[in-house]
Amino acid sequence: MRRPFLPFCLGCFFAAAAAAQEVSEPQVPAESGPPAESRPFMESYLIPQTVFVGDLGRLVCPLKDPVPPGENLILDMPRDLPKAKDLIITRIEMDRRGEGARLLIDFQAFAPGLIPLPPVEIASRSFTGLEVRVASILESDEDLVLSPPAPPLAVPGTVLIIYGAVFAGIVVILGAVFGGIWYGNHLDYLRIRGLRRRALRNMWRMLRRLRFALGKNKTGEGEALTLVSSEFRNFLSCFSGMNCRAMVPGEFLELPPLFPPEEGKAPFDTSGFLRDLFRRCDTLRFSGGVINRKITLDVMEDIRNFVSALEKAEKQRPAPASFGAAAGALAGGSAGRFQ
Repeated sequence: MRRPFLPFCLGCFFAAAAAAQEVSEPQVPAESGPPAESRPFMESYLIPQTVFVGDLGRLVCPLKDPVPPGENLILDMPRDLPKAKDLIITRIEMDRRGEGARLLIDFQAFAPGLIPLPPVEIASRSFTGLEVRVASILESDEDLVLSPPAPPLAVPGTVLIIYGAVFAGIVVILGAVFGGIWYGNHLDYLRIRGLRRRALRNMWRMLRRLRFALGKNKTGEGEALTLVSSEFRNFLSCFSGMNCRAMVPGEFLELPPLFPPEEGKAPFDTSGFLRDLFRRCDTLRFSGGVINRKITLDVMEDIRNFVSALEKAEKQRPAPASFGAAAGALAGGSAGRFQ
């Protein structure tokens, strides 16, 4: 009987102590007037999510209790809005649309950081403990650098045009290089042939003028002989590739053949004919005697026959079978013209 008695006594003791503690707590009477609601709302949020200094923002506070109808739900007059140090409240609204009511506070802050809002009284209710966090772009954790430029917009077909132009340029350059290599000798052949034809025309024009001047007694035999000898030397320089202007008559024996070898026997012994012709001209010019007009005309006739035969051979000269052959056929005619 003693064992159940001890737990019974302990239970009575703890029950009496708990009843005495409840009786000793003071009862606080409720305050009169409109209730001050420090936390009558759920978690609030900002629109936009990050509000910078100077920007307009809105604090949205979803309410737990419904708003009774017939209350003034909008405050937008400056005299009715609460004042704060670091921000301006521009509008307060109690929104009852939807399932629950919301408290909307529009503001504009002028200082960064966590800014407490003054007590807000609307619709016979008072809201305290409101605060907003305002960010500053100057104190942003991110680096204040410009974003990289956007890539340029590619027009359709631009890549094809660029690569096509580059390929065409390469083809043109390669064509010019290989064309210069393969056609260089042929162009040189055409150039030399043009120079020779011009030399032939000039020689014929000079012979006609001298014959006309001798017939009209506008020039003397010695002067005519000097002119025809000088021009004939220039003519031979173009065709032979050697400087014939300062040669003595004996040096013309070393002159290369002027007539094509494929014609067989040439109509003139070039070296012997030119040596004898210039020796006779020098004898007549420097003998000191009177030069007969018939002898002067004979010299001019010999030159005329030589030029005529050379012109005929030039017209009958075949075009080279290859571009390399063209250079070999006219190798002697290009150098002397420019000495």
